[in-house]
Amino acid sequence: MKKFLLVLFVALGLVFAGFYLYMQENFYPAILMYHSVDQNRQNTPSMSLEQFSRQMEYIKKHNYKVISLAELAQDLKQGRSVRRTVVITFDDGYKDNLKAVEVLKKFNFPATIFMIVGNIGK
Repeated sequence: MKKFLLVLFVALGLVFAGFYLYMQENFYPAILMYHSVDQNRQNTPSMSLEQFSRQMEYIKKHNYKVISLAELAQDLKQGRSVRRTVVITFDDGYKDNLKAVEVLKKFNFPATIFMIVGNIGK
């Protein structure tokens, strides 16, 4: 029984190691989707501007490549590596997204903001 458990443990270890190596070579990009950087906003997923800033610092510190959504589409179409790549998006185009844009400028990170068409001009 002990021999069987040892073989099972080694086999599972090899499977997990293989999966880890596969993911290292075929890593998919992270698309970070935000809504609001105003924690007081009701009925909307949000975080504080400080939390958002700390996340951007982490991305910069750990040398992730931050590209626009359009660049990601081109890279995927051309078959280029998107390993350690991050895309930043905002849904709904809330006014407080402009505060996040200031943080993004600090790090020179691009982002895509999706607007609610009916709210444009309001």
